[in-house]
Order: sequence, then C-alpha cells, then structure tokens
Amino acid sequence: MKCEAVQDLLADYSVNGLDDETQRRLEVHLSVCSHCTYELELLWRVVSFVESAPQKSPPPGLWEGIESHIRRNSEKMEREVGTKR
Repeated sequence: MKCEAVQDLLADYSVNGLDDETQRRLEVHLSVCSHCTYELELLWRVVSFVESAPQKSPPPGLWEGIESHIRRNSEKMEREVGTKR
C-alpha cells in the first residue's frame, strides 16, 4: 500500500471503519512507514483534543439566523441574476 492511499484511509482506520483486509494491509504499511505512523498519531491527538473540549450549546436563534441570512442572500442573488438577462 502506498502512503497516499494509507493517508486517505487513516480517518476511517482511527474509528475502526475499515474491512479486515484493508485494515491488515494498512497496518502492514504502518509497521514500516514512520511518516504514515506519525500522521496517524497526529490524527489521534487532534481527535483526543476535540473530544476533551467542553461541549457548548449554540446561542438561541443561531440556526434561525443562519437560515434567514441564507434566504436573504439567495433572494438577492436571484434578483441580481434575473435583472441581468
């Protein structure tokens, strides 16, 4: 297995999301490639950091505000495109 293929699979590997054969081939590569092993260690550190971060709820009205903003911008774009025809 080449490094590029391994790196594309590291996220799935880190959550046990690979079939047995792919996992075995990836682990063989990791046993001889310090670069990919380092990339996996970095991924695990990031995941650990994110999981340890406090969970916060979004402020009330956040999603409604985002939806409203998208709707306004979509309507504005439709008007602008419509006038240029």
